[in-house]
This record gives sequence, structure tokens and C-alpha cells, in this order.
Amino acid sequence: MTSSRRAILSRPRLRLLVAACVLAAGVGLALPWLAAPPTLAPIAVQAEVLASDVYRVADRVRRIPVEIALPRIAQAALPRFVAGLPLEDGARARILARLDARDFVDQLVPFLLAVKAMYRPPEEQRALGFDTYLRRHFRPEDEIPGMEHSMFDWQRAQEQPADVEAPAEARSVGMDRQLIAELLGLYDAIFLAGREAESPPSERLECDAASDPRRLAETADRARPALEALLQKLRARMEAGSEMEQALAEVLNNAARLETISLSVVQFIDLMVCKHYRFFATRLQREQQLRDFLLGELARPDGGRLWRYLDWAVDGRRYGVLVVVDGLQGHLVEALARGEARSPFLQAIAGEQRRGASGVAPGVPGKPAPDQRTAFLEHVAGAGFQHPHYLRFFRDLYDVDPDGTPGVEPWAISRSGVSTTPTISVRNLPVVLTGAPVAGEGSTGIPNFHFVDRTHMRDGDRQGRAYYFYGNDALQLSALASEAGMRTLYERLPEHSSYSCAAQYDERAQAGVDPFFNLALGEALRDFAEVLCFGELARRAESTRRLRSLHADLLALRETLGVSLRWWDWYRGLGRRAELRRAEQLVEAIARLETDGMPELLLWYDPWPDHFAHFTGPFSDEIIAPSGELARLDYWLQELMSVYERAGVHERTLFAMAGDHGLAPVFRLVSPEALVLDALAAKGVPLRVIKISSDEGEGPKLTNVLRPPSMRGYDVVVASTAGGNLMLDLFANQGDRWHEQPVEADLRRWRPIAWQESGEADHLDLVQELLDRLGPSLDYLAVRIERCGPGRAALRILGPGGRATIRRRGDRIHYAREPIASGTVARDVLETDRVSPYAVFTRKELGRHRELHARCVERASASDDSSWCTEAEWRALTRYTTRPDSVVQLAHLYDLDTAGTINLFPAPGVAYNSIVPGRHAGESFHEKDAFAGVWGVPVQRSERDGRIESTLGGSIPLAIYEHLTGRAAPPEEVGWGSPSLWKAIHPPASITRASPGSRAIGTMYRPSSAEPE
Repeated sequence: MTSSRRAILSRPRLRLLVAACVLAAGVGLALPWLAAPPTLAPIAVQAEVLASDVYRVADRVRRIPVEIALPRIAQAALPRFVAGLPLEDGARARILARLDARDFVDQLVPFLLAVKAMYRPPEEQRALGFDTYLRRHFRPEDEIPGMEHSMFDWQRAQEQPADVEAPAEARSVGMDRQLIAELLGLYDAIFLAGREAESPPSERLECDAASDPRRLAETADRARPALEALLQKLRARMEAGSEMEQALAEVLNNAARLETISLSVVQFIDLMVCKHYRFFATRLQREQQLRDFLLGELARPDGGRLWRYLDWAVDGRRYGVLVVVDGLQGHLVEALARGEARSPFLQAIAGEQRRGASGVAPGVPGKPAPDQRTAFLEHVAGAGFQHPHYLRFFRDLYDVDPDGTPGVEPWAISRSGVSTTPTISVRNLPVVLTGAPVAGEGSTGIPNFHFVDRTHMRDGDRQGRAYYFYGNDALQLSALASEAGMRTLYERLPEHSSYSCAAQYDERAQAGVDPFFNLALGEALRDFAEVLCFGELARRAESTRRLRSLHADLLALRETLGVSLRWWDWYRGLGRRAELRRAEQLVEAIARLETDGMPELLLWYDPWPDHFAHFTGPFSDEIIAPSGELARLDYWLQELMSVYERAGVHERTLFAMAGDHGLAPVFRLVSPEALVLDALAAKGVPLRVIKISSDEGEGPKLTNVLRPPSMRGYDVVVASTAGGNLMLDLFANQGDRWHEQPVEADLRRWRPIAWQESGEADHLDLVQELLDRLGPSLDYLAVRIERCGPGRAALRILGPGGRATIRRRGDRIHYAREPIASGTVARDVLETDRVSPYAVFTRKELGRHRELHARCVERASASDDSSWCTEAEWRALTRYTTRPDSVVQLAHLYDLDTAGTINLFPAPGVAYNSIVPGRHAGESFHEKDAFAGVWGVPVQRSERDGRIESTLGGSIPLAIYEHLTGRAAPPEEVGWGSPSLWKAIHPPASITRASPGSRAIGTMYRPSSAEPE
């Protein structure tokens, strides 16, 4: 060491500085090695934490400032679009002025964007459609019985130009310019006309106040002249004297009905406009929030959580698809997919169809139901049917491809899916869409297709309010369910990107096709919602592939940007400025494209198998033939799987499907009103009756939302629906007990109001009158023995030759037959002692049925509730019978006071208050049997575990929720009404993945190494 260097180091301050530098360097080098390795949470949990940091979910959507939305609005060229519509000059001027708002985007803008971009699909999307697929893979010369029917014939294609690939059906999808102009004319009348002098849009959406009665009345009054003019135009286009023309004439000549329709139109437009503004605002907000998060993390010295987000986006993002099909019966689609003539199910239903009315219990009055065409059923039951393009999806699902290639083992497709009682859509749809219970905390609050709310107040007095949901009351369903506490999957998973394909209860969905539009247009414009939805999904699949490339490009910069530079590496900081600029550009591109990617949560609702089965019969050619509604559903399920494969996300997607109920064929039509109420009146019993429903097959009902009719002063409120359930509401008296539900003791000594007012001492045993007069047309009726609720119940089940009681305390249930006469034991009304003829059971399964029956029915003591079977045990027992889950469902029938006083269920082959040959809402096997199942790579159930035996429909949305969150929902979590499928899908002893080479509905796939355990 030179003397000069020794001199420098001898200086105290310099020695201290050098020592500090050496120590700092040493610590800097050592700390990364000395620190404990980070413990990474499961990737799904990380995703939840990240998502809550990225996306801040607002309680209420407010208007978006113009400058934020301007780029998207400018691209749409809305003024030019509006200028080309056949609008009145005044309406066009007002609409164009709204488009030119300076502060906030008016609520009209997103509605216009949706109409222009979504409800008028481009030509390439319109080529989609079942008709095209059908004519490509089947030919008239195939001579398949039942192929032609009331909804399909080959000649229709020959009437068009020789363009089999894109028939008129496919080209017609979407709204035409006239319909769009009429919608905008309604919007103008409701929101704009006569209000030019008002101030520009404020921050709050105007439709937020839609439930304010005063505002609703004022708006309806203002819109009524425009609506009347529109109805006059519609009437002028119709054939004079037609049913629809006469209905419109009645409305136009009746001021009260015109007011009712005006109120409903205002509510409908309010709902539509607010929904599309929510879609629009949520999209922009999510884009901005993601951009802010990613840029903020990128600005950190080591990139912060940016890399964790990208790892999750590339390898860990989960997807869930829930398909809800109205009227999808599990045993039916499985038997048709297998196509075996010896199928017990096909043999049984073919025999029922052959017997027809002669198979109905002797002595049933009424008239014959319309004929059903079942040529295809006869063919497949006689000779079987195997065709590579018939129910191709379901054949893959049940591993029965005719070409011999293996499909997905259906271990998570339930043998018995359960529809709750009554088996009606309005009750079951919110259950299978959300997983909520019907009663209790977080419930749907909707017990049936109709009910009487006895708590409803009007003008300060308890008047009651009747709801019937085939009509304008359907607009109240979401609000009623929300008031009861129900949360949609979208509300439970607000941070997840989502899409609603015509699914009801779409509150908090981020995009989608409106279910009301689909129901209004889809019967005539076949595949209306599906063409729109699947075209959008195809576009999103392309965006997802582009996103994957952007993610990879940004991750490639991790080595440069993902480390913190030390102070002596300042020169390296200069070198990575270019990489930082590139990263910022990629972040911008990712943020813009993210809202266009595949949704993490997709709900798709298909109403048509149920809709047409009512008019043609559930086993008719229109439903089950290769040209029928089940084949149409099958085609779109193939498209669904294909688009998720093309997007490259199918390996991380859990697919789930649920039917809300099945349907049963009808051969005799019976009116309990005529048999009982009219007959009693003819005997001199003075009855005051009001009917709040239409007969099945008739038109809708309209109710004035501001002035619904009072339910006071009636002896009986009659409500029927779908041919399978008739509900009577009665009242203990018209005074202090009017709001209470009478129990059986009250009904055994029942007195009409007129007798009470006159002091007449006579009384009726109304329960016995029903039994005697309905006779063999009745399956059974249910009536409360005492007050019931979610925690406990006591009711009696009575039918011809049988009676029983059901008592429930919490989760335990006692069911007991009762004698019908001294020393005579009644038949088992619920047939818990009989096995179903629709399936073949092994000796082990038959032994299990006998064992459960002995335990739950024969050995259970009414006085010892510890001996009562649990709901799970009852479900296992009745799974082998013709009435799946009958005891449990009836034990919960009266959990709500609004569930009626007496519920009548008709015998097999009989429909109450109907004019059509298909029914549900009853308690026969076909109505109770609903499809329920999940499939896809995330399912870890294997052959070792076997098929799931019985599944409530409400468990299916819960499975989607659990997959997306990566955890089993705790039982105490509010608002789940069905058991979890987590352990059934992830059995601990199961083979955890499908082997390489197994197939997922028409596509090869491999286990994903990134999928968390």
C-alpha cells in the first residue's frame, strides 16, 4: 500500500465511509439469500385479493363524463345511424341533441350503442343457426320418422334461393330499422318530449328513480299519447278480426287498460335503459381501474404486483359457464343420447303415449287434450336411433359417440336432478340461476308462478296484492327477489368479468343480451339470443388470443423491469427506459382489450324446450326429433364448447347446466273451478271468487302496478299455472285474521263471507269437498296442519285412497301414512315404497332403497325427532322412486305464507285449468326430473367415485361460485339454499385429472399444470 493511500484511509471520516459502503454492499448481496422464501397463497385466492384491489365496485352506477367515453362514442357514428332511422322529425331532433351532451353521457347513448352493435349483428354472425346445421347434416331422403312437424318442414328451404348454408331463418335475426325506430320513439315520449327546457343530464341516472310511484305516474301520463299512436299503427298492420287485432282494440277502447300498459312500458324502457347504461359504465370503469392499477404497479421499482397479475392472467384465471334450460329433463336427454330401444325410460314413455287417455285413472271428467305427434319416439323406442349428428353434444357428454371415440365420463352428471315443489319456472329459475333458497335469509321470496301478498298496504289499509307472472307482473320479479335478499351470481362475484346471454336476474352483469327481448322476439326469430351471444363470444375469443400475446410480450420484460436496481446500477436504469415505455404501451393495450376478453362468468338461459313443449307435448316430434328443440339446444351447446376451445380457456373452465323442471304429457283437461266451486255455487253455497291467473295456453294478464285490485272481500282466490298446480288462497275471516293463512282445522269448518254476514251457522268441510269432487283427477292436495316456516313445518297430504302427515324440525323430517277409516291403513300417497319404472336398479341399489325406507318410514317415531331421517337421507331414499325428493320438497312447501292455503296437484295425464297437452308444476316423475350436472377439466370425480346420485338444481350455480373463488362456500354463508358440490367434484381419493387423450366434448385436451389443487 502506498503512503498516499495509507494517508487517506487513516482519516477517520473516510474510513467510516468506506466501511459503510462495504457493509451496504455486503448486506445488499446477502439479503436476497438470507430472507425466507415467500409463501405463495393458492392462485385462486391470490386472484380474489388482486381483483378486489384492481376493481372497485360502486353501489350505484352514475353517468360517465363525456371525455372518458368520447373515443368509443365517436367510433359508433351514432348521429349518422339515427339520421337513417324512420323517426318523426321532432323525435329525431331531440335524440340528436341528447347525443351532443357536453358534461355527462346521456342514458340514451348506451342504449343506442347496444341496439346498433348488439341487436343488429353483422352478416357473418347471421350465418350461425340451427337450421343451417340441420340441413347440412340431414336430408329428406333419410326418411326419419317425425322429422317434419308443425315447426319444421323441408319444403321451406326449397322456397328460398338455393342457399342451404344461410336460409332465411338465419338471415332474419336481429331488429329491423322500423322496430328500432319504434323503441326510440317510446324513449323519446318517456324521457324527452315536452322537456326541452330542462337542464342537461345530471350525474344521477334518471331511471334510478323508476320505482318512485309519483314519477312513474307522471311519466306514464306523458308517454300515453305516443304509446296509443304506436298501438294504433300496430293494429292497422294486423288482419281485421284476428285475435291480436281484437286484443289491441280492447286496449285502445279501455282507458284503464291503456293506463296499465303505459305504466308497464315505462317500467320496461326504464329497466332496459338503466341496464345498458350499467353495462356501458361498468365497462369503462373496469378499463380505467385496470389501467390505473397496472401502471401504478409498473411504476414501482420492481414492477410490484404487475407480474403476479400477469402470471394469474396467463395460467391461473378461471372461467365458469352456467347454462339454464327451461324444461330440460335429465332422464329424457340421457335416454335419447344413448338411443337404445331397450331403454326402460323410452319404453315407459312410449307406452304412456300409446295408452293416452285410456291410461288416465278411470272416472276422470273433463275433455281430451289436443293430440301429440310422437312418430320419432315410436321409432327410437322400437328400433333405436344412432346418428353422428343427432344430440352430438349429449352423446359426447354421456360417452356414447357412435364412432366409438371416448367422450367425457359423466361422473358429475347427476342421475337425478331435483326440481323444487311446485315444479314451476318462476319458483325454480332464480334457484338454479343463483343458488338462493326460496325462503329465509338471502332467499328469492318467490314460492310460485303466482301468490297473494297479504301484507300489501294501499291508502293506509291492508288490501293485499296478487302477483301473476305471465304478464306485466314479470317486470316486478327482480325487485321482489332483491327485496327478499336474493343475490345473483353477478352480485356475489362483482370483480369477475361477466356476460349474460338472455339470463334473467342479471343485476350486476357487465354485458349481455336482454332476456325480455329474447322472450319477445325469439319465438318468431329463432336463435335470436344465441346468434347474438355466440357471435359476441366468438369475437371475445379472438380478443382473448390477442390478450395472451400481449401478456406474453409484457412478461418478457420481467427480467429487465422486475428487479430493483441498487444505487451503483444507475447506468442500467438508463438502458431500460425503452423497455419501460414499451411496457406502458402494452399496459394500455391490455387495459383496452381486457373488457373484450372471454367473460370469467357466463350465464345462458334457453327458454324454448319448455315453451314449445306446452303446446306440442314434452315427447313430441317438435321437441325430441332431430329437427326439434332438444337438437337445437344440442347444436348451441356444441358451439359453446367450440368457442371456449378456440379461445384457449376450456381447460380452466367449469361448465354446468341445470333444468328448472321437466314436463309431463297431458291427455285429459280438467277444471277444478267447474267441478268444485261452480258445483258448490249451484248447490246454494254463496261464494265470492276471484281468479288471478290465465289458464295454461291462454294469454297474459295485466295488473296496474300503482293500483292493483284489492284481495279483500273474497272467499277464494284461484291461481293456476302450467296445468300442474292449482293454488287456493282462503281467509280465516275478513277482520283481524285476514292476513293469516288458515290451517286444516279452519278449513274443515269453513264458512263463506255471506254466511258470516248473515249469521248462518252452517259450515263446510272444504278439504273433503275438494277430495270428493275432484276424485281420481287429483294426485294429492297439501294443507297446513299448523303454522309453518323455514325452521319447522307440519302439513297433511291427502289423495284418493291415501293420506299422510309430514313434520319437519330443522333438517329432520317425519313422514307417516294415516288410516283413512277405522283399522284401514292408507296407501303411501308419495309412493316412497315403490321404485321407479323409468330406470333399472342394481341389487345393491334396491337393497339401499329398502334399508332407507325401513329407517325413515317404518322405524321412525313421531314422538322422537332424533329417529327422523335427515333431508339428505330422504333425498337418497326418494331418488329410487317416481317422486324424486318428494318428502323434502313438500316439507318446505309452506316455508312462506305466500305459498297458498291449499295446493292441488293433478293425477298423471291430467292437467288443471289448461288447454294444451304439456304440463309441469305437478309432482309426477317427469316434472320433478330436471337435468343437473357439471363437466370439464376442473372436475376431478372419476369412475372410482361413480355418478352423483341426486342433485338439487340450486347446487349447480353454487358449484360455479366455488370454482371461480377456488374454495368451498362455508355452510353459514348467507343465501345458499342447496348443498355444496365441492367434495363431489373434488373427492380426495379420486384420480385428480382426466388422462391425456380423453376428450372434452369434441376436443382433445391435456391436464393444466398451472391449475391449483
